[in-house]
Amino acid sequence: MGLGVAATTVVGQHLGARDLAGAMRSTALILRMGWLHALAMMALFLAGADLLVRIFASGFADPDGEIADMAAAMLRLLTLYTLANASKLILGGSLRAAGDTRWLMGVSVALHWAMAIGVYLLAHVVAVDPYVAWFTLIVMNNGQVLAAWYRYRSGVWQAIRLID
Repeated sequence: MGLGVAATTVVGQHLGARDLAGAMRSTALILRMGWLHALAMMALFLAGADLLVRIFASGFADPDGEIADMAAAMLRLLTLYTLANASKLILGGSLRAAGDTRWLMGVSVALHWAMAIGVYLLAHVVAVDPYVAWFTLIVMNNGQVLAAWYRYRSGVWQAIRLID
């Protein structure tokens, strides 16, 4: 989240100075920083999921039981979203800096409602395995980064003028 705010700030400064190339370079640099952090977190989640769960499982009735095993497995599945989440936050920050907020909000609202309804239906109507519902949520979240990437690559944000 911090890198997303950094992207908003730095890209906004470049755009305010009418330095589009600088804004694009900053976005690329911050994306690389976010990806490095995401890769480190993915390694931690994959290698240390059991340890991380044990740290927080002391309040469980059975800290070494089925719930802890499920939590560790879901944390490992979360690695499928970590890189996309970093990208989404940073690209979103760059787009917000350019003033492309209405589009971002529309996509976010639509996807979050779709996720909420989809996972509710999967869990309570279809009664799928919790791992399937969790995986579906991860895939739908990854869809949001594809939308942000598409919008960024489209260049529409470059034509927005916040200051005359």
